[in-house]
Amino acid sequence: VQKGPAVAQIAESGLGFCIRDLSRQLTDFAATAAILDQMDLVISCDSAVIHLSGALGKPVWVALSVFHDWRYGVSGDLTPWYESARVFKQARPGDWTDVMVRITTSLNEFTR
Repeated sequence: VQKGPAVAQIAESGLGFCIRDLSRQLTDFAATAAILDQMDLVISCDSAVIHLSGALGKPVWVALSVFHDWRYGVSGDLTPWYESARVFKQARPGDWTDVMVRITTSLNEFTR
């Protein structure tokens, strides 16, 4: 669920065969909510889509840097803001390896 100039990254990534560009349908938050409602899981960084997913009660995983918003707390993988949210925080600034490994492991468990 991407809008704006970053939509071009889908084609540039070489993953266009497995990522659907829905940007033309994302006309407002109601349209975005309708699309999110069809998803089994949303994985992203802290963004409006994450907050909308959480407000809808959709399962949502948030990849966060070490210097994340205070609302996500210092430790743990849950947030009091959204019961359906799980957070994956960096252990070291700039190092996303551990976050991606934990998300991948969790995704494998989620899809079983």
